[in-house]
Amino acid sequence: MTPAPPCRRALAAGLAAVTLGTLGLAACDRGGRGGDTATFCADVGDNVDYLRFADFQNLEQVDTIIDLYTKIGAKAPLEIETDWDAIVLELRTVRDTDLTDAEAVEEMYSRIFATEPSYLAVADWLQVNCDVDLGPVVTIVSHDASATAATSTTEPA
Repeated sequence: MTPAPPCRRALAAGLAAVTLGTLGLAACDRGGRGGDTATFCADVGDNVDYLRFADFQNLEQVDTIIDLYTKIGAKAPLEIETDWDAIVLELRTVRDTDLTDAEAVEEMYSRIFATEPSYLAVADWLQVNCDVDLGPVVTIVSHDASATAATSTTEPA
C-alpha cells in the first residue's frame, strides 16, 4: 500500500481534528443573535452520521462536509457559536492551504492546533445539550487537565 500524497495527509490531519471518526469565513454572522438550541440540536441529530465523517481520503466530500457544518452553524446557539465557527474556519483553512508553500502549511497546522479546544467544547456541548455523541475527539496534545497536572515535589526521586 502506498502512502497518501502529502496533500491528502495534510487534509486528513486537519479533518481528523474534527470528531468526525470527525469545516477565511466564520459560519454565519448573525450580528450576535444566537440560534435556537432545539433547532440546532435537531439539525445536528439529523446529520450526525455526516458530522462523524471518517473517510478523510475522499476529497470529493470535503466541500459537502464544510457546507454542512456551515449550514448547521448558522443556527448555533450563542454559547457554542464561536467554537463552531472556529471549526468551520479551520476546515476551510485546511481545504484551501497550498501544500507546496511551507509557510502556509505551518499556518495551517497552527490553526489546527489552536482549534482543538473548540472541537472539545463542541463535542462536550453537544453531549450535554443535544444528547449527541460525536465520538472521540482526535487532538495533537492532551487537553485533559487531570492528565497534564503535574505533582510538584522538592524531594529527589
